[in-house]
Amino acid sequence: MRDTLTSVSELPPPLLLLVHGAWHGAWAWDPVLAHLAAAGVDARAVTLPGPGRAPGRADLAGHVAALRTEIDAAGRPVVLAGHSYGGAVVTEAAAGRPSVTHLVYVAAFLLDEGESCVDANVPAPEYPEGIGPALHGEHLTVDAASARLMFYDDLPPAAADAAIARLTPEHVGTVTSPVGAAAWREVPSTYVVCARDRAIPPAAQQRMAERATARHVLDRAHSPMLGAPAELATLLADAVRTAGPGRFEPTGRHGEE
Repeated sequence: MRDTLTSVSELPPPLLLLVHGAWHGAWAWDPVLAHLAAAGVDARAVTLPGPGRAPGRADLAGHVAALRTEIDAAGRPVVLAGHSYGGAVVTEAAAGRPSVTHLVYVAAFLLDEGESCVDANVPAPEYPEGIGPALHGEHLTVDAASARLMFYDDLPPAAADAAIARLTPEHVGTVTSPVGAAAWREVPSTYVVCARDRAIPPAAQQRMAERATARHVLDRAHSPMLGAPAELATLLADAVRTAGPGRFEPTGRHGEE
């Protein structure tokens, strides 16, 4: 086996892949990436397919396939971090991928097999009339007033406006489709609860967090990557540094003696 497998001491540190939530894009992680780079963490934000983002199938299955392509292309151990809906993508995409050594859920959907985001968001968030996602054909959109309350409740108005201007439509199949596998049952995980979240109620997050290996709480709204990037980057860096090599096999020759 020594001829085909690189020893643990020779493996590079894990690559941190950051997965955005619904309606967002890789841009949402920009403030966190700056802090991670300063901390010496190799990280990259993934852009999931969707209108105004990237070509490709834009439902949950398409997003899982896109993330698996990123995982396989890394050629090294990988830590996955998903925000909000991105947690569902991480949960399924990591299944059957031995290179994934740790999962991080940031106010995210840590789902069990056969469970969807809609299923898990209980108790459902309560909004004033006219606030919330709107269905247009096969896509959900979020207007400025809804986004400001749901996602950016603790951001300065100018920062919230800048983020709102970049939101894009999301296929309804992202939040209604159940995941087909639950990688957290085999891969260590960390859950970051956002205590002032108005998109995924803290009670729902706490329930999902019970499935994780480790748990942290941030006194923030739904988007800590924009509202508390330094604090979130510290938690992510800690997860990367404590992640082991898992079952990573650089040559792809699984189980060979």
